[in-house]
Amino acid sequence: MINKTCFIRILFYLNEIFLISFKYACAQNLALNKPTASSSVYASEGIYSGPNLMVDGDRDPEYFAGHCFMSSDGPAGPNWALLDLADYYFVDSAILFARNDKGTYPLCGQYRYPIVASAKHTLKCNANIKLSYRYVIVQQPTNGDGYLTVCEMEVYSAKNLNSKIWKRHSNYQLVGYNFGEIKPSNKLECLLKCLPGECDSFNFQVVEEICQLNNHLNGYEQSDLRNTSGWSFYEVHFA
Repeated sequence: MINKTCFIRILFYLNEIFLISFKYACAQNLALNKPTASSSVYASEGIYSGPNLMVDGDRDPEYFAGHCFMSSDGPAGPNWALLDLADYYFVDSAILFARNDKGTYPLCGQYRYPIVASAKHTLKCNANIKLSYRYVIVQQPTNGDGYLTVCEMEVYSAKNLNSKIWKRHSNYQLVGYNFGEIKPSNKLECLLKCLPGECDSFNFQVVEEICQLNNHLNGYEQSDLRNTSGWSFYEVHFA
C-alpha cells in the first residue's frame, strides 16, 4: 500500500504568503434553497420578505421585485438571518448581494468597508477555519440602521483544505487576542507556530523579531486592529 503524499509550496509576495497544494474543483453554492430562519420579517405593501428569499437563487437587487429578505427589527435590534446548510462544510466564503438602495452599514463587524447598493460583497472566513460548519448567520451590528436586508446569500466551501493564503496588513497590530509570544528568527517560523485550530492570526515585528499569536474564534472588533508602525498583522483564509 502506497501512502499519498501532498506537497505544499510556500510563495512570498509583497503582502501575502501562499501555502498552496493544487487541486481544482467547481464552485457550488451550498446555500441554494436551504432552510432559513430570521429574527423577524418585514411585511409591507403586499410584499412578504422572508429569509427563504435570500437563498432562492435570484440576485435581483430590486426589493420590490420580491426576491430580497428584510427584517422588521429597528436600530440596535437583533437583525439576524440564519442559514442551515443541512450538512457540515469547511466554509471558504459567504457572498451577500445588497439591495439597490437603503443600506450602508458594515457587515458582521468583519467587513471593513461600507455596503454599496446593488453590489456583491464577499466575506472570506478568516478564523477557526479548521472546523466544518453547518449554520451560517448574517447579523447587522448593534450600531446599524436596522431593517437588515439581503437580496441573495451564497456560501462556498473550500476547494482544497491544504491551500491557504496569509494576508498581510502592514503597520497594523491586532490587540487583545494574544495568547502567546515568541522570538522567532523570521516570519516563516512565526507562521509555522500558528497552528490551525489553536491560532487564527499573528502579529510580527520584524526589527525586534517578535511574534504574537492570536485567537479569535468569534471574530474580532475592527477597533482592535490598531495602526502600529513596524508591525504587520497576518490573517489566514482558504486560497
